[in-house]
Amino acid sequence: MLNASTVVVLAALLIWIGAPVDSMTEVTRLRNALLLAEPVAELEGKSWDMVDYPSGFFVETSLPPEELRAVVKEIAGDSDLEVARQLATHLVQSLRDSGGPVQSIDILFTYQQITRHGAGYCADVVDAFTALALAAGLPVRQWAFSFDGFGGHGHVIVEIRDRGSGSWIALDIFNNVMPVHSLTGVPLSALDTRNLLKRNERLVDFVPIGEGRLGFVHRHKLYEYYRMGLDQWYMWYGNNVISRGDSSLIRAAAPFGHLAQEAVAIATGRYPKIRPLATDGNVELIARMVKLHAALLAAGLVGGLMIALLGIQSMVHIAKKVHHRRASARSA
Repeated sequence: MLNASTVVVLAALLIWIGAPVDSMTEVTRLRNALLLAEPVAELEGKSWDMVDYPSGFFVETSLPPEELRAVVKEIAGDSDLEVARQLATHLVQSLRDSGGPVQSIDILFTYQQITRHGAGYCADVVDAFTALALAAGLPVRQWAFSFDGFGGHGHVIVEIRDRGSGSWIALDIFNNVMPVHSLTGVPLSALDTRNLLKRNERLVDFVPIGEGRLGFVHRHKLYEYYRMGLDQWYMWYGNNVISRGDSSLIRAAAPFGHLAQEAVAIATGRYPKIRPLATDGNVELIARMVKLHAALLAAGLVGGLMIALLGIQSMVHIAKKVHHRRASARSA
């Protein structure tokens, strides 16, 4: 007979892990905690370029799908920024407010859902843009900010490295706006945008990237939106949106849904880390995520041991039953 205590401990562990997960935003918090890495210093986030990628940054090396490369071939521009704006417009023109999220690790499927059906939330659109930017040879990286302590309630934006000016330039693709300095009109990086908004938001203006829907019709609501997340910024430490889902194991998990595929991608080391931007205002929030990260690793270790023990106990139980049947047959 199986050891009842093993089953009880495993069940209790599963209940403990699942107890706080009452929404997708909490599921995202658990994912982010698993992916948590060392906070990124502001200087590091502003200074490094794409000539030598930083250690630990997941660099995309796979070729983008042909459909995306075909789109890029139709794009012409005199600068990296102009190309990026046209690629963003290509996506935004298809978006519908009622489209809903895509939530797929397959970048081609994500792109097709956006352009053919108008679906897509900020993370979907940014992933599709990242793939297009890579197809165009643009250096690109993603930033995000949350409103709930690095959980799933938040927003994702992107930066491209304009090689002409040598500057990182932020693009809020989903909202179809680009931050610029209100006095000079110079496009801003993600961190410059954040810092200026924190110091004096009148120094930041948001101009349309191109034609298409605007995420915020009323500009003051856009400022309020950004203001809520000023102390919860983090960098996605990788741009491998194409190869992330390119695995037989991940494809095998598709029938079990997007979360199963993400879990496999994380378990197999294909998902980039997240690095929060350390500020005076988020010390406690980061500390909570560090504790959750440790708790999840401990729970995974204990759960793995319990599953292994349960498997051993099952095999012993089966072996005893087989032995008993053989013994009964011989005595008969």
